Amino acid sequence: MADIDENADFSEFNGVDRIITLIHGNDITLNFDHGQQHLLKPFEPFPFKGEHKLKAVLHQGGVRDLNLMMSRKHVSGSLISVREATEIACDPTCFYWLFCPTGHWQVKSETNKQSSVWELNALDYLRFDLSLTQVSLKPVTADSAVLVATIQPGAHTE
Repeated sequence: MADIDENADFSEFNGVDRIITLIHGNDITLNFDHGQQHLLKPFEPFPFKGEHKLKAVLHQGGVRDLNLMMSRKHVSGSLISVREATEIACDPTCFYWLFCPTGHWQVKSETNKQSSVWELNALDYLRFDLSLTQVSLKPVTADSAVLVATIQPGAHTE
């Protein structure tokens, strides 16, 4: 997590794939040195390469973001934002990481051997090693959000 309190350049990370998600505050604009712009809105993950030079421009005060950063030599991954009850079929060869930036969630995890029920409150997280086959997510409070990262071991070829 990082707080951005003023317009700022991002650090460069060669060989790293990044996915940034605003978890607190209003929209910001990401200005890339090659001319691309992206309006980043709360709870909408945005992937980019760590080699890219960019600057965050604030619109209405400071923000907090969460960055999923993955070494291309070792893993690839994705990140989704969940705002309502859902079930996710999981690949048992991947790692899963759930982070609750806001609200309260009931989480049911299933493997081939067992199922478990968990509670996630704001700023809590769960990490699941290999063998997860399904996860069910149910918000307990209004305006809840949970971020679900899927991490696939092995080099990213793109």
